[in-house]
Amino acid sequence: MLKSDNRPQFTMALLIPLFTQATGISSVMFFAPVIFQAIGYEPLDSELYAALIIGIVYAVCTLVSIAIVQKFNFKPLFYQAGCQMILALVATGLVLDYKLDLHDFPEKWVTASVITTLCIYIAAYTWSWGPLCWMIPTRLSRPELHSATHNFTLSANYLFTYAAWRSFLKIFCTFHYGTFFYYAGWILVGTIFVMLFLPETKNLTPNDTASVWSSHWFWKRSVAQAKVNPFSDPFGDGSYNGASVENKPPSLNVPEHGVNVPRCTSNGSVIEYDFNWNLY
Repeated sequence: MLKSDNRPQFTMALLIPLFTQATGISSVMFFAPVIFQAIGYEPLDSELYAALIIGIVYAVCTLVSIAIVQKFNFKPLFYQAGCQMILALVATGLVLDYKLDLHDFPEKWVTASVITTLCIYIAAYTWSWGPLCWMIPTRLSRPELHSATHNFTLSANYLFTYAAWRSFLKIFCTFHYGTFFYYAGWILVGTIFVMLFLPETKNLTPNDTASVWSSHWFWKRSVAQAKVNPFSDPFGDGSYNGASVENKPPSLNVPEHGVNVPRCTSNGSVIEYDFNWNLY
């Protein structure tokens, strides 16, 4: 994990979950009733409608993502979804700005607008950051690192989910409608990070992982140029160079030794004598 040629894989396994939670998806899913109350729903109605509307949209769009994620390049999905999520969150923030500041704004248009923009935001997440958060770190790692990168991604995702859950109410009570601008800014940062530092992983085979990192403008500083084949040094310590090893029986070159062998006589006394004993 600490070796320089493993640094890009584990950096992605850490930062992709970070930017995934920085999109605000966990906060929106957990605290959707709070958002619905802000646009005029009663407490009981907000819980019902939040679970029903967001649950249906999330389920349907997840089925869509299963059909399209493997058919398109991953980076364009990030770009498209990033623009869609940013526009949806900015629109949500603007609508809530009108709702909180101008009380004569039509209530039904506020409700319909917020629900529509949140559904657009959730839909974009389901075919970008949602599935790709789990696919990319494993896809970009060597086969012997798949288990380690997956566990690292899982741990990082749980950690950042907890941080997002703990911070949302504080952020929402502090910034109000500006909370959605805050998350839109994080999505912009995450999209720029993907554009600059993430290599394309479409149709990538295990034999290409090392060459992808070694040819990247930034990560090639950490990856040795000679390690193009990921199986040339699977343990990262130079103990195996991929060459075929001829199995030869070991030869024993044992020198002759002078051995003092004790010998007992019939009466129990011990006499010693020297002789050369050839060991083979």
